[in-house]
Amino acid sequence: MKHSAPVNAKKSLWSKLGAGLITGAADDDPSGIATYSQVGAAYGYATIWSLFLAMPLMVAIQTISARIGRATGKGIGSNMRYHYPRSVVYALILSVVIANVINLAADVGAMGAALKLLIGGPAVLYATGFALASLALQVGVPFSRYSPILKLLTLSLFAYVATVFVIHLPWGEVIKGTVLPEAKFDAKYTPDQCTRPATSMHRLNSIGLTPPR
Repeated sequence: MKHSAPVNAKKSLWSKLGAGLITGAADDDPSGIATYSQVGAAYGYATIWSLFLAMPLMVAIQTISARIGRATGKGIGSNMRYHYPRSVVYALILSVVIANVINLAADVGAMGAALKLLIGGPAVLYATGFALASLALQVGVPFSRYSPILKLLTLSLFAYVATVFVIHLPWGEVIKGTVLPEAKFDAKYTPDQCTRPATSMHRLNSIGLTPPR
């Protein structure tokens, strides 16, 4: 008897990509773009070397998170309930909620500021419009219909690749910043240095090379 091929085997690569791709691409958020754009403008390529220190740690934590979710079928919060006191879990979840709200505010603010740079006008009004539109789409549109649109929008991140071929890169400085560590002991350098390595993780996320969290 002829065996039929598995259903998943008949699907194209694009059709197999879903929530993991969207989650990874979403990590390249407006506030992140604004942050590492400012760091790059301030320090150029002098902090690329830190990528080799931070990348293994970032890959490890994302891999651990993905494996916990795959093995248990639950998120980090649900799993913590079985191992920690309820008060500790609530405190940690509350801190995550606060951090996410602040991050969302930064994202919306960055989007409003970016549109202002393009067309002028009030950034606050633009940010409010982005927030309301995003809320309406997430609440009013079923995920099964919304996710294909989000997946298609992830292609916009290939603009990073196109930029490399459009602008002139001083490859000598890039190589120097990669192989020769440089550190500055001032108030601005330390926090900026902590955020800089995340840029390359965003690039990997944008093409789905890291597991969904």
